[in-house]
Amino acid sequence: MWKGSIEQPCHTTFVKAIALGIGLLLLGAVADSLRRNGKNIETLLAIIAAVFMQPNSR
Repeated sequence: MWKGSIEQPCHTTFVKAIALGIGLLLLGAVADSLRRNGKNIETLLAIIAAVFMQPNSR
């Protein structure tokens, strides 16, 4: 009885977790690529933070 009421939230949580994991893997790949080319990783993280803070400021 209770299982039917929690199946949908668990499914959406699973999808969010997968999306977060893929995003972090991509971020790690980009950071590793920049580090190998001698670029500053902190600059990349600052740009990403600024991009995600921009929509929240409106």
